[in-house]
Amino acid sequence: FHGLAPGQFVIGNGSNEIIETLGHVFLGPGDEVVMGLPEFVVYRLMTLLFGAQPVEVPLADFRNDLGALARAVTPRTRIVVVSTPNNPTGTANSPEELLEFIRALPDTVVCLVDEAYSDFADRAPDIRPLIAEGRNVIGLRTFSKVYGLAALRVGYGYASAEMVSLLDRVRQPFNVNAIAQAAALAALGDRDFTAMCVRE
Repeated sequence: FHGLAPGQFVIGNGSNEIIETLGHVFLGPGDEVVMGLPEFVVYRLMTLLFGAQPVEVPLADFRNDLGALARAVTPRTRIVVVSTPNNPTGTANSPEELLEFIRALPDTVVCLVDEAYSDFADRAPDIRPLIAEGRNVIGLRTFSKVYGLAALRVGYGYASAEMVSLLDRVRQPFNVNAIAQAAALAALGDRDFTAMCVRE
């Protein structure tokens, strides 16, 4: 589906679990997570869970202010979150703007690109070239939106094999049940249903 190796995926009990897993690997007291405001509330909750500091940057015209996000990065920043499209505003930066922003981040920072609503975007960014370049970037996807499987709790992240290996070391074993796995695999092949959801 993505043209990546199996070792480049981490599977979660919803993408929320992967957000928490990133915290286990990369965050501790005194660290910072830079994110937009408003933003999906789980990012703030996850940051606080690990004793880190959320650095919230107000949106500009309902889109992530990428320049302000970049200026908010400090030596204590460990993760920068960008949702595209943003939750809750539904707006997005252009793919070109977002890729340029990620390429300019320090190599000490992980960029988390939340793509939960990317199926509904006119033009979604493709972060796979950044992964191939060795950038510290991870894309998050969920089966809760366009696939309509929210109650089954299955999501995934894709990144370099090195980052996935780190995340798998702290991920709960047996985290996604067999029914959810079967439904997710079936959903990937049901293009008619997802096309209908996007049209609606």
